[in-house]
Amino acid sequence: PLEVNIESEVKGPMAAKANHQTLTMKLKPKSSALHWRTFEAEQIGQVHATVRVQAVSPTSGVNLRADNVASLAVRSAAPLHADIQLVRADAGKPIDINPSDEIEAKTARLQLHISGNPSVQLRPAVEQLLDYPYGCVEQTTSRLMAILHAHEIIGLDQPNDQRIEHARDMVNAGITRLWMMQTSSGGLAYWPGGRRPQMWGTAYAAGFLVDAKAAGFQIDEQFIKPLLKYLADRLKHGGNDDEVDDNTRALIVRVLATFDQPDQGWMARLTERTKHLDIAGRAHLAAAWLAIARKDKARSVLLDDTLGQSIKTTSSSRLTSQVTQEAALLKVLLALDDDHPWIAKLVLRLNQSRKQGQWGTTLSNAAAINALSAYQARQTSPARFTGTIHRGDQTLVSFDHTQPLQFRTDEGDQPLRIETQGTGSVYITTMTRGAATDDAIKPHDHQLRVRRRWFDLHDKPIDPSTLKVGDLVFVAVDLVAPQLDEYESIDNIAIVDALPAGMEVENPRLMVAATSRDEGDQADRVEFLDDRVILFAGAARQAKTFRYTLRVTTKGSFTVPPIQASCMYDPAVASLAQAGVMQVTE
Repeated sequence: PLEVNIESEVKGPMAAKANHQTLTMKLKPKSSALHWRTFEAEQIGQVHATVRVQAVSPTSGVNLRADNVASLAVRSAAPLHADIQLVRADAGKPIDINPSDEIEAKTARLQLHISGNPSVQLRPAVEQLLDYPYGCVEQTTSRLMAILHAHEIIGLDQPNDQRIEHARDMVNAGITRLWMMQTSSGGLAYWPGGRRPQMWGTAYAAGFLVDAKAAGFQIDEQFIKPLLKYLADRLKHGGNDDEVDDNTRALIVRVLATFDQPDQGWMARLTERTKHLDIAGRAHLAAAWLAIARKDKARSVLLDDTLGQSIKTTSSSRLTSQVTQEAALLKVLLALDDDHPWIAKLVLRLNQSRKQGQWGTTLSNAAAINALSAYQARQTSPARFTGTIHRGDQTLVSFDHTQPLQFRTDEGDQPLRIETQGTGSVYITTMTRGAATDDAIKPHDHQLRVRRRWFDLHDKPIDPSTLKVGDLVFVAVDLVAPQLDEYESIDNIAIVDALPAGMEVENPRLMVAATSRDEGDQADRVEFLDDRVILFAGAARQAKTFRYTLRVTTKGSFTVPPIQASCMYDPAVASLAQAGVMQVTE
């Protein structure tokens, strides 16, 4: 017989009820016992569970001990959400910061940034880029643009942020990542490992290398020479290729001119066609002329009707939008003429087009940050103020104009008041993060519909309430854009299937599949992560079906998060399905 003592403990960056439990029992010879320990998590995060067992035999004196440590991820059943507000107020005017009604109260965490410099309000867009989880050629390039400006924006109130300290290393690593996308032609593939160059993505990445070069970064000749040769060849021999229209040619001539390889023949030809170029096309052509010190030519291509153009958002080939084009023009005007009358109009437009502190996509965020940070660097801030932050009768922190403030609190469901004295403008950015309320994010289908279906090995639909530990679940994800015409498509759709906590992805290389099962459609790219499956694909009027396999791993009752899909370059195109519940037995 054994006298057994079992001690169970959980620790982590989350609160838990009864996080330490003990049990003493007697165990007869040739017998075993199973005991469950239940802990209730109150917040999301990583939990470390430790079980210590000590068994002593009163008759033989044998003393046995075993320790086991496991890490468990506590994931939110509700989608994570961020509510961002930008406030500008005159010093001396009190400002009330009220809790977000889009975040569950117990999960709300608030970050508040205060400065006399308007650049602090670019921070949400920079953070979105730095934390963006995907990595195609455009997204990699856009993140690198954010890193170039991180020291100007994040460094305002957080100069010791590790991302700033290692910004140069991060940029060099990003340039190396772009280099890894280079194909034998010299052009860059859209995704790492691709073999087919993507024209616009190559030109866009090369445009970033222009800024990186200006910031003092060295670009390896073995990377840049074939890249520039590819662009020069496509410029000359693109013909009627849809990927190489005149607006893309304008971007190419700008890149070539900045790297001291101007093609003045094409620059002159495009100048003759200026009236057919859009806002960005004219801006890039003007930048090309500026690169060879021809301000007169640069001015001549910025026709009077430039600001009046309306730009359609695209999701394939040449990616563009109203925001990206106006930002490109602003950046060129700042180099051409600080007093140009269009500058103030463009700054106002860009600020008004911002929602929740951002511009909706990685491409638009990068373009707006690039232009507005250059504009704000030229402005002087006459603000002189002091201030305090209060919660009820309690004063939490003091600040002044000389040192931008970053304030964090886990009590994001409590109202705050900011009081200031002095002169000038006070710029405030609030970011409240947590689990979304039921009213904040509701199921929807906007020009897109995505749905998830579960089947067993015999193609029969699975009842989520009858699952057992060890079951294989075959997943079919259906994607369709029903409003499109027969030959239309929407490219660059990201599908995110967040897994319930009781499931994990079955190793795709070891997947067991029925011989009668069709393979489904081929996605552009698939990423299998610990807690989700991410697919990148295009959507059309005819539905596409993508397949993969999950394994049931844990007994219990679990919420099944809703599957979602959205166009990475047009936030208005999106779909969010209903959440569900599954029950797992042994």
